[in-house]
Amino acid sequence: MATIFGLLLFGGIFIFLLLLFHFINHRRKNIHFQKIQTLENSIILHHNQVSFRQSTLDKYNFLVHNLNEVLIPQPEIGSEKLQS
Repeated sequence: MATIFGLLLFGGIFIFLLLLFHFINHRRKNIHFQKIQTLENSIILHHNQVSFRQSTLDKYNFLVHNLNEVLIPQPEIGSEKLQS
């Protein structure tokens, strides 16, 4: 009788530990999955921002815009200031 009770107690504890491990593992997997989803969403967002910025840079003609800015007359810089 004592051996049966000991065997049932051992089996109950073993099953309890297996269930506990299962639920803890399942919870940790869900938390990990949520973190991965958040990181993947952030990566997608940043990739889209980089692509948009790159396409804007590709459309910008640096040579034309920089020359236009250089050729703007600046009366505050006179020839007398350049010679001194």
